[in-house]
Amino acid sequence: MTGFASSKWLTLTRRSKGPSLMWFMRIIAMFVMFSGCALFHRPTGHIQVKAVSWKLVQKYAQPGAGLVGHKITIVDPSNGQVVAEKLTDDLGYAIFDVPAGSYTVEGLGGEPQNVVVSPGQTVGFQLIVH
Repeated sequence: MTGFASSKWLTLTRRSKGPSLMWFMRIIAMFVMFSGCALFHRPTGHIQVKAVSWKLVQKYAQPGAGLVGHKITIVDPSNGQVVAEKLTDDLGYAIFDVPAGSYTVEGLGGEPQNVVVSPGQTVGFQLIVH
């Protein structure tokens, strides 16, 4: 066999020996990508804070009068690092998606509040700012 015919025969014989190393590596890479998502995903919960202005409650008799732009901070008590920080929205809410665990909520007026969030749970706070 010469030229084209011999190279075609050589290519066919290489393919018939089984999957190549590159094919095997691609399969391993896809497995790691998809299993990694499930292995490292921590279930989440939610911390919901509603800031209410006491002055608006007194003035307009609206018990749910939201306070806009109030800063709420979520801290990991084990290391003191800030996990999340938001300002309350137009209705006075700040909602945080956090991994299940223990947190300290700051910005609720007086003392910081400790909270434990379970997977799928929403822990709610109402802050009345005087």
